Amino acid sequence: TGDRSAIHGIASMCSKRTLTPVKLLWLTIGLSAWSYVIYSTLNVLKPYINNSVNTLLKTSGETRTMFPAVSICNLSPYDAYFASGDIFKVQKEYEINVTKCNSIRDYTDKTLDLVRSNFMYYDSTNATFDLYYNGFWLYQMLISCEFAGRNCDSSDFYYFPDYTYGNCYRFNGGESNQTREKSNDSFISSPLKYASETGFENGLRLELFAGSLIYQQNFTYKVGFRIVVHNQSVIPFPDEDGIDVPVGKQTNIAITRSFINRLPAPF
Repeated sequence: TGDRSAIHGIASMCSKRTLTPVKLLWLTIGLSAWSYVIYSTLNVLKPYINNSVNTLLKTSGETRTMFPAVSICNLSPYDAYFASGDIFKVQKEYEINVTKCNSIRDYTDKTLDLVRSNFMYYDSTNATFDLYYNGFWLYQMLISCEFAGRNCDSSDFYYFPDYTYGNCYRFNGGESNQTREKSNDSFISSPLKYASETGFENGLRLELFAGSLIYQQNFTYKVGFRIVVHNQSVIPFPDEDGIDVPVGKQTNIAITRSFINRLPAPF
């Protein structure tokens, strides 16, 4: 049957009339060919079995894009003008004295930790002694607001509390932005904002007041704001993701945005 095989080389390897050196040559060629076939097959099957992923990067420009959310917190969680009396009571009760602390930072941290715990405790029994009313209100901090060359105001901000920084406010946070004011607890809606051009003149420009140093200097070792720039779908954590912005200086923040689209399982 070897003499009549249709597979190339098999007839030559099995024929009695073929010389031994020729048989060895055909055997070598046949084994090499089959080895290559098996090797190529494994190389094709291995990526398929391992679910390997091909990444396609595409850079494209947008003529109009949604402006990100910007969360703003005062580095001082409490306005000492309103809260100084309560803070002094806590310091006296727990005998906190700057001479007994290792540093000014240690002194202010211990004071604020105790004040936070006391404010949160009394909030359920005395509505005037809570985090919100003893913190900075937006109307106190917001001197001027401008977005894409147009004026903006407190109705474009959403109030949310933060344990570390007290009262925080988010600009362009969603379709139902809400803001609370000292004299008005009503909720105001504001649509999302979009940007069509780059540059600081086409973005958000804020002038902020960090509080009076006369009242704040006894309860804090830093003055300024904590800023978080984030997507609307993300819950901001100023203590972890924010950056500090000092007073008395102009700070410019520029960002880029990337979208990642992933294939469904098993990729």
